[in-house]
Amino acid sequence: VKQNQRDTDWATWTCILGFPVMGIWPEGSDGTDVNSIDRSPSSSRWSGGIVVTADDLGQVKLFNYPCVIHRAPFRCDIWEVDETPEVMIYGHSADLYGLAVNPVRPERFATACESDRVFLFDAVRRHMLRTVSLGGIKARSVAFSPDGAHLAVGMRNGGLNVLEADTLQFLKWSKNFDSAVDDLKYSPDGRLLALGSHDTFIDVYSVDKDYKRIARCSGHSATITHLDWSVDSSTIMSNCGAYEVLYWNARDGSQLMLSAGADGTVLAWDVSSGEPKSQDDILGTIALKSPYQNCTAPALRALDCLPGSNVFIAGTN
Repeated sequence: VKQNQRDTDWATWTCILGFPVMGIWPEGSDGTDVNSIDRSPSSSRWSGGIVVTADDLGQVKLFNYPCVIHRAPFRCDIWEVDETPEVMIYGHSADLYGLAVNPVRPERFATACESDRVFLFDAVRRHMLRTVSLGGIKARSVAFSPDGAHLAVGMRNGGLNVLEADTLQFLKWSKNFDSAVDDLKYSPDGRLLALGSHDTFIDVYSVDKDYKRIARCSGHSATITHLDWSVDSSTIMSNCGAYEVLYWNARDGSQLMLSAGADGTVLAWDVSSGEPKSQDDILGTIALKSPYQNCTAPALRALDCLPGSNVFIAGTN
């Protein structure tokens, strides 16, 4: 039996294919990217409404219904839908990897995830100040410069984006890695920027020379996971996926057998292994108290301390 269903008014719409939802598909889709779809109960062919989709990228998208425009605009936030719809919570749409606090304006922090967006939040007001698209390239890490003027973003494709910290305007793009920049940090004096990559390398850039690469540190046997600077900005300490702790001359990239800078101190810990490769008397080991005294190395994922304090906070599996 042949019938024309074009004018049929459907009570629900959960099919991923059909004329009213032809605009939900992203560019380059093969027809399998959208896994689930639903339409707001009050919607109809006549009154319109909202359709929500969930896809392979971990994104939840809101579209106007019917959605028939190619590559239709959408939102990935939580909305309060009533007589006066408004965004309740702005959020990421994939795994969150990068977070950094502005050292000059500590109420502000930036985040980045496995999407192409960076967000800038105000913690006091609990409000998103602004966000920017990175042109379809996914982000992995973020870091503010010590003066709070620049925000460096490490990319999944091995690139580096430098943004103006307040406006998120693009200042510089560079790419010297073939895979993700998993960690990056400015030196305490703000003159250098170190990038640790999935390629097992650490590259050092000169901020004064318009982010020109000046050194490469090579010697780790696995992916770089964390790195830190000495207080005098001369030395880099790094960890990798093989639980190595190595030390580097930041100016020429050569490996050192020292614990940190000339004063023997480290600016901040966020390394996930505390055992040095040599000179046990310089650094010693981190003794985790209850309930973590039985943690093995793979269970400890992140570690940080408040500047000026003797308290560490550890993140585990």
